[in-house]
Amino acid sequence: EIAQTWQFLSSRAGIIFIVLQKLEKSLLR
Repeated sequence: EIAQTWQFLSSRAGIIFIVLQKLEKSLLR
């Protein structure tokens, strides 16, 4: 169960990281 939870959190964190990068680029323009 711990491994599945870690995979879920890591994938969710990756999505959030990509969204934050896009927001940062749009704000800098």
